[in-house]
Amino acid sequence: MKNILLLFALILTACSNGERPNKIRKMETVGYSVNINASPETVYNTMIDKEGFKKWVAVFGANAFYEGSWEKGRKMIYKSPDEKGQMQGMISTIKENIPYKEIYIQPIGILENGMEIYSGEKVKDLNKSFENYLFIDNGDGTMTLKVNVAIYEELKDYFNTTWPKALKVIKEISEQK
Repeated sequence: MKNILLLFALILTACSNGERPNKIRKMETVGYSVNINASPETVYNTMIDKEGFKKWVAVFGANAFYEGSWEKGRKMIYKSPDEKGQMQGMISTIKENIPYKEIYIQPIGILENGMEIYSGEKVKDLNKSFENYLFIDNGDGTMTLKVNVAIYEELKDYFNTTWPKALKVIKEISEQK
């Protein structure tokens, strides 16, 4: 979806100019939620549909998209071109995907200048991050979408501003269906 994570890679690169500080960075888990007048099936399909994904993830970065599979155990690459047209992004594994219930995503690497990077300073903390999407049926034709993400502490203000915007887009798209 930062997918989130292409989002982590985009912000990581933007915040540090591609260079990671030598100090240990503290991770924090934050959560966001939105009530939606649609079924969990509609919201789930909206989020993972290629066109729906592009719409809601655009609040994190223009022209973002994904390549890969949402199936459990599969690789997913979230991509976005930088100002020079080079592909940047996040490489993740889908750790869990229970349709209409939950998606759990574990970042495993980054995409930088079109190259996949799985080891080194730039990705050493990725195993501490995750995205977890919960699709909760309220039993009355509505549902609650809960998103929990592990983020670097210094990005908390950014995420606290951006995630609510992304959830608003998911809500709008889903309620139009």
